[in-house]
Amino acid sequence: MAINYQSKEDVGYLYIALKECCGLDSNTVFKVKDLHSAGSYAGIEILESDTNEVTIPSESDLEAKFKTVKNRENFAKLRKQRNKLLKESDWTQGGDIPDSVKTKWQSYRQLLRDMPSVETPTDMFLTNITWPTKPS
Repeated sequence: MAINYQSKEDVGYLYIALKECCGLDSNTVFKVKDLHSAGSYAGIEILESDTNEVTIPSESDLEAKFKTVKNRENFAKLRKQRNKLLKESDWTQGGDIPDSVKTKWQSYRQLLRDMPSVETPTDMFLTNITWPTKPS
């Protein structure tokens, strides 16, 4: 999975990957030269950090971490959207809902629950995901 330095999405994941490769937590000050204009691995420059010992990781380490971060963040977005859809359909499982309606919605809700194991998001917008259709 190559890093696209012209993609705002990839640059965002790259920043997270850089911090994680350097062993820094979210509270550590960490500034880098504009990654978008860096254009490639060779253009990455760490400008400031609370930790003086921070060095740029190897290109292969950074690319591996980038892939991990991108997958993790995209799956987190998938689960967030899935959870929203589940919450929106909670009403369908109430005691006062007819069984014929409940059954349709139970199938839909199970498909939603299965999403992280059957779908693999390729981008932050979840454009390649096939969502189940809500029952009518």
